[in-house]
Amino acid sequence: MLDAPVLLGRTFDIQDEAPDAEAVVILSSAVWEGHFGRDPNILGRRIELDGKGYSVVGTTFVAVTGLFSAMASFVPARRATKVDPLVALRTD
Repeated sequence: MLDAPVLLGRTFDIQDEAPDAEAVVILSSAVWEGHFGRDPNILGRRIELDGKGYSVVGTTFVAVTGLFSAMASFVPARRATKVDPLVALRTD
């Protein structure tokens, strides 16, 4: 589980780890602001990370600095190794 304050939406729950669960993502505040202009309608929106579709379930403030600060997004642990953090974020 992501142990960080949620700004909008929710954090991960146990159902997100199920093999047949919908692919979900929580965006850092930097991504939410930089790519989506802090759009409050971001929840439920489908985005693409590394060629895979995810549904946005939340945004969070996490102090991420350096190279990855503008690209930080979080997926449940069972999907984490499948996302390349260096690819461009694409949206529908």
